[in-house]
Amino acid sequence: MKTAFRFHDFLLLIGKSVDLFDYFKTDSIAGLKRDKCFDSESSAYIAGLCNEYSERFIYLNSERLKSEDRTELVYHESFHHALRHYDIELKNEESVVEFACQTAKRIMEKI
Repeated sequence: MKTAFRFHDFLLLIGKSVDLFDYFKTDSIAGLKRDKCFDSESSAYIAGLCNEYSERFIYLNSERLKSEDRTELVYHESFHHALRHYDIELKNEESVVEFACQTAKRIMEKI
C-alpha cells in the first residue's frame, strides 16, 4: 500500500487496486476480485471504496488521484463513509452519492 493513515474512525488506504487485496491478504473484498485489477489515471478496477473488511476503511486509487476528478473521488468515498458513520442505509445509496458528487461538481465549475 502506498499510504496508510489511521484516523479515529477509519483507515485511509491509498495505492493501486491490487494493493488493497495485498493489504488485507485476500483475493476478494466486497464482491471484487484481485485477478481483475488494472489501474490508470483515467480508469481503474477500483477507483475508490468505502467499506468494512477487518475494520472500517476508505481506499483511494493512487493512479486515479492523479486525474482531474480526484476531488470528486475523495468526496464520493467520504460521502459513503458519512452514511456508514451515521448508520444511514439507503436502497439507492450509490445514486444518492453520485447525485451529490455531480451537484458539487457543477457548483465548483461555477465558483
